[in-house]
Amino acid sequence: MMRKLLMVIFTVLLVLAFLSFLGFIYFLFYGNPFLRNERIGQVEEHIVEYNGSLDNIDDIDARWLSSRGDFDINVVYKDEPELTYVYLYSGGIILDSIFDGEPFRSGDRLEEGKNGSIEEEGNS
Repeated sequence: MMRKLLMVIFTVLLVLAFLSFLGFIYFLFYGNPFLRNERIGQVEEHIVEYNGSLDNIDDIDARWLSSRGDFDINVVYKDEPELTYVYLYSGGIILDSIFDGEPFRSGDRLEEGKNGSIEEEGNS
């Protein structure tokens, strides 16, 4: 009886350890989902502050960067579907870069677009 109870406890602990390991791997590769939603909300607030509304947003997506330990938020506007605006958190939300094409993979890096510019927000 005692042996069976120990086996059940051991199995439960083993399953919990495995699930904890999977959770760690998820956070390592995809980041904290609560932080992701927080960063998207912060970028939306920033866009409303600079552009007045969110009506012009076609797509908004977060990309985890393990090297920085935070998310880059990629925004595509309806009036500029060929450009991707990349926002990041650095003590506050800033417009980091604008890409003609997919960020960091292809396309040219631009300094300005219809929906913002790097200089306008004091970035380099």
